[in-house]
Amino acid sequence: MNEVRAAVAGPLETFRSCQNAESCECSKEAMRITGIKVDKQACPITGGEANIDAKTPPGALSEFYCAFNKRDLALMEQNWLPSPDISMDSPLGQCRRGWPEIREVFQRIFASAPSLRVEFYDYVINEFGAVFLAVGRERKTLQSAHSTLEVRMRTSRLYAFQEGRWWQFHHHASIDDPGVLKLYRAAIL
Repeated sequence: MNEVRAAVAGPLETFRSCQNAESCECSKEAMRITGIKVDKQACPITGGEANIDAKTPPGALSEFYCAFNKRDLALMEQNWLPSPDISMDSPLGQCRRGWPEIREVFQRIFASAPSLRVEFYDYVINEFGAVFLAVGRERKTLQSAHSTLEVRMRTSRLYAFQEGRWWQFHHHASIDDPGVLKLYRAAIL
């Protein structure tokens, strides 16, 4: 814990990266760092980026979204720090701790709809030494034979750098619209 405190006390390096540079419409101007604030309009992270590498913050995020969109529990587990102290607080209710509880939530999500896609957009990544915080928005689309539900979430993820890669150790997501929250919970639970 002292290592994390020391890392946070150090200089703040804020950046964002577009891993879809060849296909994305992001301009070089939109990608430039402006002090500790980062220009918005980040290219969405979908997990479909080339060269996903959890040794970089954008790569670790891409690994998560790849696991989510492919419904790959083994890859999802690989993204989370192997610790009983990891946590996830989602709109599906309750704070979950440790991989077994978090896995249960993802199993429910993956089994919920024939088609489920998510992307991370309008985000910033703040790196504090061996920790990074990603804050942004998610667009989720749940499709069934009879309906489509578009869900917008505010989300944050915390990662720690250990053993040569970034590991997620906390996730929080919120849905502002109570009607959409009710529909999302009914679709998943």
